[in-house]
Amino acid sequence: MRQDNPEDFFRRNNLPLKRRGNEGVSDCHVCGKPDHLYVNLKTFVWHCKRCDERGNEYQLKKALGLQYEVQDSNGADSETVAIERMTRELKSTTASTDVERWTTALVESKLASAARSYLESRKIPLSIAERYRLGWSSSPDGTIATEARPRRRIPGTEFDPEPDIGPGWLVIPTFSAWSKDGRPDPSSVSCVKLRSIPPAEKTFRRIAGGESALFAPNGIDATTTLLVVGGELDAISVVVAGFPNVISTTTGETGWSDSWNVRLESCDDIVIIYDSDEAGRKGATALAEKLGAHRVRVGSWPTGYKDANEALQGLGDRFDVRGCIDQAKAAGGDSVVRIESLRERYKSDLRKTNPRGISTGWTDLDSVLGGVRDGEITLVTGDTSSGKSTFASQWALQMATQGVRSLVCPFEMGPSRQLDKWVRQWSQSAPDKLTDSALDIALDQLQGLPIYMLNRYGTIRLEPMRNTLLYAIRRLGVRFTLIDHLHFMIEEGPNERSELDGMMKMLAEVAVDTRTHVVVVAHPRQHHASDEKHKDNRIIQMSDLKGSSGLKQMADNILSVWRPRKADRTGVVSSGFGVSNVYALKARSDFAVEGSVGFKFVVESARFEPPDVSTIQAFQAALGANESETVEVPRTRRRYAIEPERPRAEPVPKHWTEFNDDEDL
Repeated sequence: MRQDNPEDFFRRNNLPLKRRGNEGVSDCHVCGKPDHLYVNLKTFVWHCKRCDERGNEYQLKKALGLQYEVQDSNGADSETVAIERMTRELKSTTASTDVERWTTALVESKLASAARSYLESRKIPLSIAERYRLGWSSSPDGTIATEARPRRRIPGTEFDPEPDIGPGWLVIPTFSAWSKDGRPDPSSVSCVKLRSIPPAEKTFRRIAGGESALFAPNGIDATTTLLVVGGELDAISVVVAGFPNVISTTTGETGWSDSWNVRLESCDDIVIIYDSDEAGRKGATALAEKLGAHRVRVGSWPTGYKDANEALQGLGDRFDVRGCIDQAKAAGGDSVVRIESLRERYKSDLRKTNPRGISTGWTDLDSVLGGVRDGEITLVTGDTSSGKSTFASQWALQMATQGVRSLVCPFEMGPSRQLDKWVRQWSQSAPDKLTDSALDIALDQLQGLPIYMLNRYGTIRLEPMRNTLLYAIRRLGVRFTLIDHLHFMIEEGPNERSELDGMMKMLAEVAVDTRTHVVVVAHPRQHHASDEKHKDNRIIQMSDLKGSSGLKQMADNILSVWRPRKADRTGVVSSGFGVSNVYALKARSDFAVEGSVGFKFVVESARFEPPDVSTIQAFQAALGANESETVEVPRTRRRYAIEPERPRAEPVPKHWTEFNDDEDL
């Protein structure tokens, strides 16, 4: 799925848009003035010429009601948080006089000779270092020692110089404003980083008070290609090689902040070239997903060189940065390819620690499902009150516990009831039985998990669902999404089947194109059985799904949750727990198989746990089984929940549990 573009968006939502060169003109959604809203057709940046309102893609869609807020556990809107953080980053945190002292020391101090030699060895001219206000300090706190002077000794003895203070530290300031001559404004320094100088061991420090920010030696020019590299000295090396529009992080290749995306909203051609190793390639791919594949290309440095500075040292004037940029390839472009263009990525994916996917948190389920794999969609179904939502809720919690950023869309329960469910599952106790301190502890621990909730209850249209989901994946790094449930998102009516198909297709496309895993809870259709008394206690099959056959066709995995219930709802829980079974009805991957897994369901904590001997005993008691009978958790294609261990003289009466077998349909 390509990232959205303005023309597609306006056409899809029946909004007027007239093309005028590289811009589109529409009606302003703020002041209502026709033909006064100008939208950049590449970047989505918009501006009303009448009321002067302006913003980015997120803000436009949100204002039109087609983008919902994804809130963290504190209830904060992530886009607002990002803008506030960017504002803090742009504030000056260090006196300009300190910047001047560091730069002067680097250029003039005899004690900084090791720093100057270090820059010379890296092929960075002192004039360039001075222009971009690199500096030197004798200590990692930014202090500068005076020249070493001989100490006075007893007359007749030789002078003894002061002890050596060492090579000191290279000071690398980050700025947010530039003077008319293009040099960084020393009064706008927002972050100061220090690097040890050889022969000292390589290490970094930071002056207290600043926040991590984007290092942009010459600012950011949105009208031309922007190059993103892995570090500050790499960025300066690119400038030395003749390409000025370059930025880097101040936190390494894996430390990208969502707030930096705001500064890049107007850039429509971004090239990422990180270090030429596996970590660099992974970092570039992850950043491309955050910034949007529609405007990002990923490149590499010349063969044999790990980073930009190595290439500068080795190639000198022959270091062709523009050539590296021109050869960069689209992060997610369509093309007809041969095997050799896919083999390295395939090998990398295959040789990961766990190519079968991340654990679901249930060992027995992993043995059937094969884990949670990227780019798949899993459909969870079951009869009414079978526990499918509770099962999916615990699944999302277990993914977040493993550090997987997860988004939960509780359309049926709503955010408050979803949180109540998590408190119960996390504390393994009824929430109303928790003391105030125990409740606060549980909430604090849940708040620390990388889990987000869509603050939405009830139906939702496909367009805002798509926009919100892509935003969460691109901006928040979400890798696991739970939709609960599919049928609650869609309004009942004559178009229900087609809208269900459309929503499911969109979710499947997002899963594949963003390499995330999406779990969708879906209801079965109303069942008309000859035994009306027990029609709500059946094991749901694929043919029972409510809607068209497209639901089961688009899903990679289909799980059916079942728990035994008597017609009068008695005797199905013993000693605070019951039993449940999860059937794998469909498994598209070769790493998964069809089968079933039995669970012990703990009522008070609403948790699905591995079964034990007491589970089977309780199951036997609940069903009124004789001691001579062996109770088994139902398996795929079994006809009865209970089967005798040996033949009886009298025929075994059919149990009240009805099993729909596709062969009998």
